[in-house]
Amino acid sequence: MKKAAFIIPYFGKFPNYFSLWLKSAGMNRDYDFYIFTDNKLDVPFPNVKIVHIKFEKFRSLLQDKVDFKINLKKPYKLCDYKPMYGLALQNYISNYPYWGFCDVDMILGDLNSFLSEPILKGYDKIYHLGHMTLLKNDNKCNLLWKSKHHINEPNSPYRYDEAFKTPYGCNFDEDQGFTQIANKSNIKCYYSTDYADLDYTKFNFFMLNNKAEKYSSIFKWNNGKLFAYYLINGEVASDEIAYVHLQKRKMQILVDKNVNKFLIVPNKFITSTDVEGILKRQKPNQIYLEYKKNRVRMIINHVQQHAIQQRIYRFAIKRFYRYWLDSK
Repeated sequence: MKKAAFIIPYFGKFPNYFSLWLKSAGMNRDYDFYIFTDNKLDVPFPNVKIVHIKFEKFRSLLQDKVDFKINLKKPYKLCDYKPMYGLALQNYISNYPYWGFCDVDMILGDLNSFLSEPILKGYDKIYHLGHMTLLKNDNKCNLLWKSKHHINEPNSPYRYDEAFKTPYGCNFDEDQGFTQIANKSNIKCYYSTDYADLDYTKFNFFMLNNKAEKYSSIFKWNNGKLFAYYLINGEVASDEIAYVHLQKRKMQILVDKNVNKFLIVPNKFITSTDVEGILKRQKPNQIYLEYKKNRVRMIINHVQQHAIQQRIYRFAIKRFYRYWLDSK
């Protein structure tokens, strides 16, 4: 039996390094990857399963699971709906003990090196960010997204009905959303730092999530294994990691799609064995120009209308609730 099924809806153009993602997913034979897409794909890996579907049809599968009209007009908004995939797509994953969601702007390592049997059997939720999360395939976890929580708490996560009614991204799948809800529940959560989540403000690769966050990194993928390399006091150190999340960077591909090993350096895929030389030649404080160029737009998006909408909505409910208590 496979360990888990990953559900990945993707509508539109894939990243230019999608063939390398496919290779890294295909090497993880104990996991199946269901890609729901309107793209025509020819995939040579039996554990990567393509479900041809239009965006409107996929949206209807989600709409069927709630009793109000969802606001899902663009594929990017699908991020907020990730936690409900296990319920909405149960017909595809009913035979798997775990299901999950993950992104394609990453390269996977050997997941078996990190998702051992004690972890899978001992926890209900594994990882905490939207680019990869695994959940036990049972009613408790498949309905967790519908959990009620205390709306009057400061900085409380959105409820699903709030997140699903706005057209803007609410990060409901992330640690400030679904993960907070999970932490308030009675399920067992496992959160690790065995992956690389890259700082999108810097040109060089700096991890945001683990002990090497102060050190510029590069990565080596070798026949399904993924390693992070960095300089510490002039010496090269390395760790095997589960995956590297490239944060939607623009990457040049200087390797053949059939290659079995490559380096991931800022911001290229290359064939080289000179890990130490590449690390020592890096300039540590370079700004990622794509981030700098789009910074104003990113700030605007960060405080988009949904934040104002939801804060007004919550404030109004809170005021009404207090008024109702005072009138009793």
